[in-house]
Amino acid sequence: MDVAEELVPGEFVDAALEFTALQRSAGESSDAAAALVQLLGGLFRDDSDTRRHWLIWFDFWSASGV
Repeated sequence: MDVAEELVPGEFVDAALEFTALQRSAGESSDAAAALVQLLGGLFRDDSDTRRHWLIWFDFWSASGV
């Protein structure tokens, strides 16, 4: 198990499921530009859960020295 998964176990599972749904939804679009906008809109929503998600990732990347 990854160190980050131990710290925030459900966060990674939830994010993976949500991203899979976003990919599927965007993939169904016949317009590539609209699909990209939809995907990015889903990844960078303006809500507290999205902010928390990205703060966790930024902390993880900083700590791992990537």
